[in-house]
Amino acid sequence: MGNSTVVLDFNDAPRQGEITQEQDYTVDQISEAVVSQIKNYVLFLFPNANINRGTARVGSLQGEPGESLSISLDGEDAGQWIDHNTGECGNAVQLWQQCDRLSFPDTITEVKKWLGFDSAPLRVSAEKTKRDSQPKAPPVQLGAPDNEYHYRDAAGSILATVRRYNLPDGKKTFRVWDAVAGKARQPDPKPLYNIPGIITAEEIVFVEGEKAADKLIELGYAATTLMSGGNSKLDKTDFTYIKGKNCVLWRDNDATGEQWEQNLQAHLKRFGCSVRALKPPQSLGEKGDAADCSDEEIKLAFEAPPVPSMEWIPANRMTYVTAGNWLIKGWIPATGLGCLYGDPGSGKTFNGADIGLHIATERQWHNERIRGGKVAYLAMESGSRFQNRVKAWCEHYEQPEPGNFLYSPISIDLRRDNKGAEQIIESLRRQGVKMLVIDTLSRALSGGNENSPEDMMAFVDNCDKIWKALDCFVLIIHHVGKDAAKGMRGHSSLLGAIDTELQLKDQTITVLKQRDGQDGLIKGFELAVKAIGKDEDGDDVTTCVAVPNEVENQKTKDEKPSPKQKDALDILHNLILGEGKKIQCPVGSGALVTVVHLEKWKDECRNHGVTDYEDSNKARSGFHKIKQALKKKGKIMFYEKYVWSTVPSVPKA
Repeated sequence: MGNSTVVLDFNDAPRQGEITQEQDYTVDQISEAVVSQIKNYVLFLFPNANINRGTARVGSLQGEPGESLSISLDGEDAGQWIDHNTGECGNAVQLWQQCDRLSFPDTITEVKKWLGFDSAPLRVSAEKTKRDSQPKAPPVQLGAPDNEYHYRDAAGSILATVRRYNLPDGKKTFRVWDAVAGKARQPDPKPLYNIPGIITAEEIVFVEGEKAADKLIELGYAATTLMSGGNSKLDKTDFTYIKGKNCVLWRDNDATGEQWEQNLQAHLKRFGCSVRALKPPQSLGEKGDAADCSDEEIKLAFEAPPVPSMEWIPANRMTYVTAGNWLIKGWIPATGLGCLYGDPGSGKTFNGADIGLHIATERQWHNERIRGGKVAYLAMESGSRFQNRVKAWCEHYEQPEPGNFLYSPISIDLRRDNKGAEQIIESLRRQGVKMLVIDTLSRALSGGNENSPEDMMAFVDNCDKIWKALDCFVLIIHHVGKDAAKGMRGHSSLLGAIDTELQLKDQTITVLKQRDGQDGLIKGFELAVKAIGKDEDGDDVTTCVAVPNEVENQKTKDEKPSPKQKDALDILHNLILGEGKKIQCPVGSGALVTVVHLEKWKDECRNHGVTDYEDSNKARSGFHKIKQALKKKGKIMFYEKYVWSTVPSVPKA
């Protein structure tokens, strides 16, 4: 299908037997033409179909008499069909494809012939001949429904009712009543099932039918389903009440269920939901669902570790994520694994708590935007003393203690096996956490060797399990190595695995690695002493709060320099290429940078006319403004007598 859209008026489209100039048509154009003639199209495929209230019904794709296969003839759903017995469904073109068992290209060819878009004669298939010979069944007298399911709004009022009928031939059919419109039709949009039960629930279970949902509701789960079950059109359903919630998917045990799981999982993530899929119990037969399980089987299914679904998406169906990528813009991603490390006494826990509390309270962190949410802090090193630090932070920022910030002092082993990871996942599964802080890596290794590739990879694997199961970001608090220039302590497999590397040094936080963002961002902080009360002797009980240091605080912006600033930057790049020397970065990362003397750069700017003022004071002031502007825009850094560039050096010709 092409990217361009051609609008056709199918009132003027050629009809059967009316051939005009042949041309190429897109699949969209062919589908639109079919829908404009949907009743004739369906009767061509199924001459024995019964039509009533905007729906055509036959017994199966083979045209048998009955009611199980329903095809919509009206409204936005015109051309959509579902076989309630087999679960198969699709659009109008796919209906022909399934009826005649053709490839998609062959189907398009035949449909074009039927529409009159192709002058070649129609191919009469053996399947078509069989369907034409099927007798037309008399309209089924449904009688009383076998089951009735009410879809209610938040106040409990009925929005729609779905009635299920078991037919004499062993198949089933459904009828939908739109209670608001007072018509036999599906509402637009379609509500979710059990809205009163899912509004306040933190975790919602999606299944493929009302019967399965009712079984789980009886057991205390907040379960729901989509009208038409696994065959419902997702874009026609109202998902208002599940935004940002934890969702569990329990599919039917068949291929259609697998496709439902993949489609719904991707759709729910667009609403900010965390999603996990349950593996259907092995005892289930083909097409089995939760309604076919015992209470014990259902309990075991929820306790089993989640099974990630395997999905391969072609590029022309990819959904590109442009929103919701960050918890703290540029610093803390929405999902993945990161590490905040530094020397003893550098403020690791204070900064880890500061980051977490800002996310939990949705306060801007160092002037960076926040996407707030629940944070869990595993304070294995500081233990119960960590609570004092939370209290001090709240008092400093005049914030009430946030219910969105969770803390535990329990020590967890994330090395020996996956029991520790499972313990964390199970305890937080229904909490909807956006970030978990593990303080510290050393404690979580439980006596393991940080330099051992086996121990470190076991730890990393468990952390990966946690963030993937909880759909959150895991931040590890860690120590610097003996050689500070080499970064984090321990085996290099940790550095390779993490998405974000944050270093604490000299009261600065520096982004050394950001897999999907910009490296080199720097924030300054200081540890402010805070008294939170008196001890039994009447002395102050103090702790610290990490607060922004406005002098050192840096914010890199993607702003273009002015012409004078660009000229000064070009001069700096030429000086770096010609006279620069490598030194250890005097602030932040400690990595090697190529620097020149600030005085040399100032003199060259004046010599080249960038700050060519007769008044030396004006020249000095002009250079100072350029220097500060370039620093603010993230193009340069300077410290004492040195200056260096933070962007690639491209000398001016």
